[in-house]
Amino acid sequence: MSKIFKIILFLIFAIFFLFGFSTKDVNAQCLDDCICVTSSGSEASGDCTCGGADNCSGGSSPSCTLWGDNCGGSATPPPSACPCGTTNNGSCRSCESQCNPTWVVNCPSGTVKTNNLIGSQCVSKGSIWHCNGWFQLGSAQSEGSECGCTTTPAGCGECEQYWTNPNTGRTSCIRWDCWPATTTCSGRTANTYECLSTCNTTAPSAVSFSDDLLTWTTGTNGASQNLYVSTTQSDVTNNCGTGTSCTVNANLASSTDFYPFVSPLLPDTIYFVKIVNYQSVSCSSSTNYSFLTPVANEPWWQVMDGDVTTNGVLSSLVPAGNYFLSDGLGGFSGVAVYGTSLNLYLDTPERISVNIWNANTTSTLSRIFNYSYFENLIPNDIVFNDINDLPSGGVVVDSNGYEWYKVVGNLDTVGDIDITTRKVVLFVEEGNFNINGNINLTDGVGFFASFVNGNITIDSAVSGSPAIEGIYMADNNISTGAGDTQLHLRGSLASYGSVLLERELLDNSTPAELVEFAPDQMMLFPNQLQFKRAKWAEVAP
Repeated sequence: MSKIFKIILFLIFAIFFLFGFSTKDVNAQCLDDCICVTSSGSEASGDCTCGGADNCSGGSSPSCTLWGDNCGGSATPPPSACPCGTTNNGSCRSCESQCNPTWVVNCPSGTVKTNNLIGSQCVSKGSIWHCNGWFQLGSAQSEGSECGCTTTPAGCGECEQYWTNPNTGRTSCIRWDCWPATTTCSGRTANTYECLSTCNTTAPSAVSFSDDLLTWTTGTNGASQNLYVSTTQSDVTNNCGTGTSCTVNANLASSTDFYPFVSPLLPDTIYFVKIVNYQSVSCSSSTNYSFLTPVANEPWWQVMDGDVTTNGVLSSLVPAGNYFLSDGLGGFSGVAVYGTSLNLYLDTPERISVNIWNANTTSTLSRIFNYSYFENLIPNDIVFNDINDLPSGGVVVDSNGYEWYKVVGNLDTVGDIDITTRKVVLFVEEGNFNINGNINLTDGVGFFASFVNGNITIDSAVSGSPAIEGIYMADNNISTGAGDTQLHLRGSLASYGSVLLERELLDNSTPAELVEFAPDQMMLFPNQLQFKRAKWAEVAP
């Protein structure tokens, strides 16, 4: 091996020995008081000695490597992780002081900060505090700054950094900018302010439902509205989302204050309503409402100025705002007398009449005032007219001016009959009386009475105000005819069977059958047919 090769090998081995095996105390730095420290923060050991104010020198076990001023040397730079209050500047990896930073935790979306200070604090954390982090105090806006950093230790210049040996507690000044100086935060100021919502919508109000129309007063500061309607409350709570079945899910203009239900709503059903006033997706105000739809109007009947008496059930499904017994020209409602029960729309007694006159009782008569009873009262001297003369007028009248007619078998009227001022008494024996047209008379003067020992049936097309006048008595049933126009009868109905109310109007807000008591018909009732009681009196012999 040549001498030159041996010299090169020795140099390589020396360099390897100096730099390859020195792993403990390299990168030492000399402080002003001649203490050598390593980059890890501990004092350099071994033969490292302070060679001056700005450098370290040492022996061979281990060696010391000088850091040049301002990172000018070839030594390994300081660690990348910087201590409290500093940050790594990247290029030469010096740790620059970051004391007294300000910080802000903003109010949540949709809110703004006010000047209303809720609370403030300055918490000292000492050397364990990490300056580069903060937390929000509550939901309001928080902001502040560090209360300050610790003062420079005695003996260090105003602009010099300092370092405290964690092992010995000795503090020394550091001249080199690259040294990772440790600063200590003493605390932070935390100010918490009130956050005010920027959402200033108001909810719709005064919601009302009537006649298939929903109305309300709109809210303020909205850009649009949504209307949710369902028979299930959870549907509107969930804004008629997936899996719900809503009657209405409509987007409306912010100025809309009504909604007409085009499709019929279910009768006697509770509907839940939610009206939302939207300013944005995250800003809205809503109101909830519910309403009960009315029971579908069923056909009903009404009596004016008179009483109603039955030993059974008295029933009429009178809608709200109406009376079963109404006041007429007489000025007084009648009395509802029933034997079994009184059924007036959901058992509401206030719909009987203004006076609510009613009696739950039955009546027992020793006599039955049926066809046979009245037929037996016909005087022997009565002459019956031909039934064909009924429309125009009979030729025979009794001493009191009454025309008498009698038919055996069924009797069907043809067209309208106007009695005018005549007084007519009709008997239909062993048959039915079928009325196919109007029967009218002059009130207070004319009179008409029919006694039938079968049925009385009124054609469904018969209508008018009134359509039929007079007194009608049947041993069996009286039928009003299954029509869709009102039957107005002025007079009285009496049946020993049933009164079959068959009319049903397209709009049942008015009665399908209206029976108006006619006091003139009672006053003009013929004396021959009136109930007579024997009067006993002592007479002279």
